[in-house]
Amino acid sequence: MPGSDPRPHLHALAHLEAVVRTGSIPAAAGELGVSPGAVAKQMAALERRLGCALFLRVQRRLVPTEAALRARAEMHQALLAAERAWAALADPAPSPALRVLSPVSFGVRWLLPRLPRYHAVHPGLGVAIQNTNVGDDWRRLPFDLAVRRDAAGAQGLRLHALHRERCTLMGAPALLERLRPAAGRALTELPWIDSATRPGMLDAWLRRVGLRRTQLAGLRTYPRYYTALEAALNGEGVLIGSVTVLRALLEEGRLAAPFPHVLTWGDSYVVATTDDAVRRAPTEAFLAWLRAELRMMAGWPPPPK
Repeated sequence: MPGSDPRPHLHALAHLEAVVRTGSIPAAAGELGVSPGAVAKQMAALERRLGCALFLRVQRRLVPTEAALRARAEMHQALLAAERAWAALADPAPSPALRVLSPVSFGVRWLLPRLPRYHAVHPGLGVAIQNTNVGDDWRRLPFDLAVRRDAAGAQGLRLHALHRERCTLMGAPALLERLRPAAGRALTELPWIDSATRPGMLDAWLRRVGLRRTQLAGLRTYPRYYTALEAALNGEGVLIGSVTVLRALLEEGRLAAPFPHVLTWGDSYVVATTDDAVRRAPTEAFLAWLRAELRMMAGWPPPPK
């Protein structure tokens, strides 16, 4: 008659899992560090308590019954869960992800592609990036560190200088090859692209070459810089871009800079951080990494290959 105690006997079930998996009582005993007699005793006690056979002897081999196979499958998952529980107790709890705000173009084109490099240096520090548009009330968003193109709206926060952009003329290589000024087409005749969210960038570069926007034959202004950039990538026109933020597109050949030495200053990026002492160490580590990555990209134009 089966035992009246319904509670699982984990010690006996762990022995059962080992016997089914290894295929024999001696092998299970060697793995568990006990004698074969102790394992056999546990199996017999388990069969009495359950009221059913767990193994059949076929030509001197132990063949598990269907009940034993089901019990082994469940016990295997339970042992894995126990291992995970032990690992969670033995290892320190992972730190919550560092919350980072970033302008869309900087986040998508520069920061996100480099995050694997950050994780390689700081494997235990997670990062969650939220991109923001011009006009967003970013102070209402939860963050530990905010990358901004200026210090507007950062009152009461700790500000850290990060980087100042250098900008030049860029466009899709096929468009520039077809419309290059060297082929007799003046800069004023090129199709130009501008962005309402980056005021002054185009005018500063035009002044550098002695031109004004009123002299441009074709100029299309997009409401957001990232939409203007997509138009440039599609060959719709040329635009003024940051050689830092768009460096990967230049190196991949998706954009070209026909006048790499004609540069103007762009926006000055700052980092705003909260005064949370608990988050200060990971925030400062991320800021130091940002600065190191930007220093690595300081040289422009790159030396000829």
